[in-house]
Amino acid sequence: MIEPDKPLKKKDQITLDEEVARKLEAEMKAKMEEEERIAREKDKENKAVIEEWDDVQATIDADRQLAEQIQAQEKEQLSIEERSKILAELIESRRKYFAAKRAEEIRNKPTKAQQKSLIEDLEVLRSIVKERFKKTKPVDDMDNLLYQTLKTMFEPHVEDIIWKYQQ
Repeated sequence: MIEPDKPLKKKDQITLDEEVARKLEAEMKAKMEEEERIAREKDKENKAVIEEWDDVQATIDADRQLAEQIQAQEKEQLSIEERSKILAELIESRRKYFAAKRAEEIRNKPTKAQQKSLIEDLEVLRSIVKERFKKTKPVDDMDNLLYQTLKTMFEPHVEDIIWKYQQ
């Protein structure tokens, strides 16, 4: 037979409610502790993974720096090869330039008649200079001689001694 449910007395209801509340609280506390334990484990795992990734990143950075250094050395080596190539081209162009310059000088060498006229001009200039300095005595002080020569070239002062002698 089925017994009909009797409503519980107030005291019984309160104790039953307290017991259910304690069980619920214990379950909730157990769940929270389990969640905290899982969170701590995940944190430990995350820290381990982070440390592992940091190690991997450090290795990657070291490899990248090494690769950059190797590339820089190769680039420097390449630039040395390029420099030597450019230097060889420059030397070759200079050699060609000076060879052309020498050939042009040979082509433009004065003829015998031109050389004769140049020599005659030089002899005339030499005779003029000799004649000019034949009149003056040798001077120890070149500055004084130069000063006198320059002074006679410009307009004289009437009382200048040099002009008096020149006239």
